[in-house]
Amino acid sequence: MSESVSNLARLRSRLWGTAAVDLPQRFEIACECGEKVSGERGPAWQHQTCPACGADLYVLPVNSYPATPSVSSEVIGGPFLSRLRVVLEELLPEKQRPDRSTANQPSPESNAASPNEGVESRAASGKPSTAAAAAPRGTALVKTRLPRINPARMIRRTFTPFRLLMAAAVVVVAATAGWMFHRNTVATARQTWINSMDQVPKLLANDDLVTLQSVLSKAISAGQILKYDGSEWRETINLLQETHVVHDVSPDTLTELLLSVSGHNEQLLPSHLLGVKEALLSNLFVIDGFIDPSGNPDGTLLIDIPVMPGGSSVHASLRLPDLNQLLEQAETARVVFAFRCSDVRLPVESLRRQWELQLAPASFVLMTSPDHCRRLGLSPTEEPALATVLDRQKEFVRKSETWIRRYDLTSTDSDRGGTL
Repeated sequence: MSESVSNLARLRSRLWGTAAVDLPQRFEIACECGEKVSGERGPAWQHQTCPACGADLYVLPVNSYPATPSVSSEVIGGPFLSRLRVVLEELLPEKQRPDRSTANQPSPESNAASPNEGVESRAASGKPSTAAAAAPRGTALVKTRLPRINPARMIRRTFTPFRLLMAAAVVVVAATAGWMFHRNTVATARQTWINSMDQVPKLLANDDLVTLQSVLSKAISAGQILKYDGSEWRETINLLQETHVVHDVSPDTLTELLLSVSGHNEQLLPSHLLGVKEALLSNLFVIDGFIDPSGNPDGTLLIDIPVMPGGSSVHASLRLPDLNQLLEQAETARVVFAFRCSDVRLPVESLRRQWELQLAPASFVLMTSPDHCRRLGLSPTEEPALATVLDRQKEFVRKSETWIRRYDLTSTDSDRGGTL
């Protein structure tokens, strides 16, 4: 360990008052024959033998008490502030000229071990040491003069006007750079939003949904930077969700999957039923059907499957209170939507011997684009009633401030029942 690290460890131990435990303390005592015995003190007294004459020597343990004017110790007494002051005085000594009256006197460091050495020598030989006998009784102990710390002067030296001016300049430059970066980011996002909105009608007309999905994603990212929350912003988010629906929709409709096992559930193998259940849980479906606006007393909406299987009934439910705003405004409860199932119970598992489907609220998407519906096999141009339904749903998406946030964004996917 280097000397600097050792000094820092010593100062830290003295600051917290644990020097007697953390720091090794060496001793060096002189035998009557003149031989010196050295080593490290321990928590208890030690018995040493002089290697020259074989005399018994006794070494005092580590001094765990604070230093006094007559006995030295690494432990500093008093409260924490007093110990802090002593440590700081050792770190920041004050340069002073030596006093002529004390120039010929030995330094305190050279005599730091003399009290213990004298005691140990007397304990070993039973007679007072020569050094202690030679010292006159009236001699005063030399005390170390500790420098005084002036906090105000230290603060003035640290925080000079030039340093404060430089710090202020750095803050101004950093703030200016941050503001310019934010301004450039906002300008880029605004231009991206404008360009994307210009490209969307052309891409819809050309049925280029791959490029449309990329453009809508960039537009939404730009809108988040611009903190948009208007009707056009909500319509753009819903259009991106509809684009995901066209890409991920299942090739088999929900009705086809249910009809494949309808009427003969008793004769089907369990593996076939489990395969249909897995398909219902993993696929995305689109339905042009009706939703019961009243629902159950607990707020669950009931979904009417367009073609009901003959062998067993289907009970499809959805817990989405925000959808009631659309159902209350509509003359009919016809809705065109996409969804995933969060839970499926087979007729053999259900107490009512029927298919029980629970729709995932996070995956529920209202269809509003006629171009997307044509890709799904629905033709608003040939059916005016369908076009009216899409227009009503589009107006609802634009005006509703809660529909885009229709589920808790902080919950997990399992709590929401899966996402698109």
